[in-house]
Amino acid sequence: MEALVLGVKRYSFVNDDGEKVEGAKIAYLDDLEGTFFQTNDLKGIFPLTVSAPVGAFDHFSKLPAFYDLDFRQRPDSKGKPVMVLVGAKFVSEISFEKV
Repeated sequence: MEALVLGVKRYSFVNDDGEKVEGAKIAYLDDLEGTFFQTNDLKGIFPLTVSAPVGAFDHFSKLPAFYDLDFRQRPDSKGKPVMVLVGAKFVSEISFEKV
């Protein structure tokens, strides 16, 4: 799925059980033609976020940019499906210049 990736944030912390938790959060827009919303309670474009393994951080060398994103599902702690990013391939850069 091609998407406009806006930013990537790496994180590392120790949870309440004393376990080290590492990963990355990726903020992106997909289906740019269909993501502009305007209702009584919402206006504009809101980015989606997805979790990824910490190593995914290094796959995003240029931002913002279009990437081909590869997702898989895994169960959360309650067995519900969660989307996880497992791959990203650079497509093209984009520039947000002042008009």
